[in-house]
Amino acid sequence: MLQRLLALLRRIFGIESGEDRNVTSLYLHVALQYHVAGRSAFFADSFPVSGNLFHHAIEMMLKYSLMEKDYSPQSLRMKYRHDLKTLWREYKKTSKNGALAAYDSVINRLNPVEELRYPWRSYIFTMGLRKGPDQPFTGPATRGIKQYHLTVEEVDELMSALLLANDVNPEWVKGRLRGEATEQYQRENFHRFI
Repeated sequence: MLQRLLALLRRIFGIESGEDRNVTSLYLHVALQYHVAGRSAFFADSFPVSGNLFHHAIEMMLKYSLMEKDYSPQSLRMKYRHDLKTLWREYKKTSKNGALAAYDSVINRLNPVEELRYPWRSYIFTMGLRKGPDQPFTGPATRGIKQYHLTVEEVDELMSALLLANDVNPEWVKGRLRGEATEQYQRENFHRFI
């Protein structure tokens, strides 16, 4: 009873507890894990799983970023759920960094990929390593089928931009990525943070 009362008072007066701080850093840590797992899945030709992991990486990174601006994990989960577009709009509004608009198209392509975790839906998913023009499939067999395309490079660039915008310490990231995780993160990554 007393703990609930203290938690309520902390929320009302905006006092951060050590527990809140730990949760916030866990979101960053999980964002990095999803990012590395997405890259690993890409190199293992695991599609659309790699795209879905990238979606989760950016979602956790945006939620971490908003928690750094005093949003609670509960409010983020309830209000934004898995919608990258609304998270992105809120993040851009709070960060007041006009350069982030350069990543709007990445968010727009990444947002619907969350739906691909359900394998019974008909879709075409393609993924490349490098940025370039999207070349959708055409012809009668593709009529009415949703097509999704991502590149690892654009997600790498977005993740690095978010890490920089949040003043994340590169040494902290190095301490979380060890062994094969570091290798998978750095493999053909033009936008390395570490």
